[in-house]
Amino acid sequence: NVIAYSAAISALSKGQQWEKALELFRDIQKSGERPSVVTYNATMTALEKGLQWERALDLFDEMKFKNLPVTVVSYGSAISACEKGYQWRQCLDYLDEMTFR
Repeated sequence: NVIAYSAAISALSKGQQWEKALELFRDIQKSGERPSVVTYNATMTALEKGLQWERALDLFDEMKFKNLPVTVVSYGSAISACEKGYQWRQCLDYLDEMTFR
């Protein structure tokens, strides 16, 4: 279930296993279940820690496209990913977006 997957993805993030975390995330989608906001956030964090900032930002965009509630944690992960990719303008855009929500 999604809760167990989210916990596993979070553990993989702590172990610097971004590839496995992303694989589990995609497995959830393939199974027909919908990843939760927590699952997205955990996966974005794993990607950001693995220096996969573009993939993390793709997931952030996917969350918004699917109208999932974007939380402060979501923005924090996206901003950290921007930092890893030296995407300062995007980082500032996210800060503005978060402030005016």
